[in-house]
Amino acid sequence: MAKLMSFQGAEPLVLTQISGPGRPRTIRLLPLEEAVFGRDDDCKVILDEDPVSRKHARILFADLKPQILDLGSTNGTFVNGKQVHRAFLKNGDRIQIGGSAFQVSTGKESADPAPLSDAGVKRLQSLIQKGKADQGAVDGQTSAISGDLSEIRLPSLLQVLESDRATGTLVIRHAGREGKLHIHRGTIRHATLARARGVKALYRLMVFEEGRFDFYIPGRSPEYDTVEGDLQKHLLEAMRQKDELGVYRKQLAQGEVALSFNPDVNINPARVPGMVYEVMAAIRNYRTVDQILEFCQVPDFEICRVLLVLMKHNVVIVEPAARKAAL
Repeated sequence: MAKLMSFQGAEPLVLTQISGPGRPRTIRLLPLEEAVFGRDDDCKVILDEDPVSRKHARILFADLKPQILDLGSTNGTFVNGKQVHRAFLKNGDRIQIGGSAFQVSTGKESADPAPLSDAGVKRLQSLIQKGKADQGAVDGQTSAISGDLSEIRLPSLLQVLESDRATGTLVIRHAGREGKLHIHRGTIRHATLARARGVKALYRLMVFEEGRFDFYIPGRSPEYDTVEGDLQKHLLEAMRQKDELGVYRKQLAQGEVALSFNPDVNINPARVPGMVYEVMAAIRNYRTVDQILEFCQVPDFEICRVLLVLMKHNVVIVEPAARKAAL
């Protein structure tokens, strides 16, 4: 069981195409994904050239280590100039399939969030300064900034608040839910969203693309700190987790479909990592994926990854009644 759960810390594989049809493009594979390369329309990576077989090669993860497998192609698959049938991939390797070459990189790769324009920065800073000067609101608070997340993304807003060393409470309202970020001199100290606290709440809020926000000055100081680290690190990690969550979540049961443990599989709780144990406890108490995500304090993408591994190894199953109804 310990070996089964060794996925913790596994990193995505990033392939950058440097030659051949389709260049330039980037293929990002997560530890539970596979990708077939070839000329067939149903291949994940289509390479439309004669030297490439219809289904030429597959990239998959074995014990969460990426490897490439030739699928009996006519002209072969090459890694670092050497023809291979199966080979593990590492950072810096070069894959050649027909006339297409791919550079391999591993790690937590994510694009920087789009910056706010200079005009937008100046506008926000002027609003913050105006709010600081106007402290006559009821209960000693005033909304220095109000707006729509569709116009000003939260990452951009947070970067301006950080550069201005602003202090206050940022309230975000989205789909009937309200989240709060307590900010002191530009640093986020505490985050809440429904039952989520700390970094989990912060990362959920960062990916909202719609909703309203208000920044209250002076705001209210939190009773304790739940967020540590610099803002840029959190911005990049939030975007990475959003990408992985999107891939994992669509592979899991939706709606009210319930999960349960397979009675034929015995598990020794003492032999599983703490995070996995927490997810397993949530499965017993809440059953559906949405409830497990809401009530378990483990990051959302990690919860989904744990669930997929448990289901892949038949430790967790869709409840028979739910499976029958789904059919």
